[in-house]
Amino acid sequence: MPLSDGYGNGFFDHLNVGMDLVWGENLVTADGQSYVKAVMRDDEGNVFVLSGLKQNKFDFETYESLYYIVPTGKLQLTGDASNANCYAMSGIDVNFLYYATANTITCVSTITGNVVSTITLDGGNIDHMEFDQNDASRMFVALSDGSLKPNSGTVYYLCMSTNGQLSIEKKFDGICGKVVDFQVNYGDND
Repeated sequence: MPLSDGYGNGFFDHLNVGMDLVWGENLVTADGQSYVKAVMRDDEGNVFVLSGLKQNKFDFETYESLYYIVPTGKLQLTGDASNANCYAMSGIDVNFLYYATANTITCVSTITGNVVSTITLDGGNIDHMEFDQNDASRMFVALSDGSLKPNSGTVYYLCMSTNGQLSIEKKFDGICGKVVDFQVNYGDND
């Protein structure tokens, strides 16, 4: 759907991005804003983070709700950030993008491109990481030794501070193989 007047800008063409999606996330923050981040790869292998705000507009003629992505930024990732095996973003600060290479998680500012923090974990290479949907300050991270054997992997609960730093909250050794996704079930005591 074409953007209404005033929604377009020079960050990127929302109708023809011209790149392939590597990773993307849409988060609604405590202030009610819906933020979109997408890691995209172009035909030359360059990797970019595209940022936008998801907007809703009701069409009174068709009685449809139309969603728009208002482009708010574009940043080229370089070095190991462009070859990361997974990405994550927290609703606490949507300007922090976390990416994993081998057994290290790096936080980069999607505004400046500067590295904010890094943490290196024991237990193999990072297979998957994501922030808890119920607690945007907690990240779940799974590592495995690459053998694909049961109980060859480790799961960490990491805690994110407001400055983007991650610290280890809990570590569980030998409880998984290669992890591709998390599903968290909370009990009465959690």
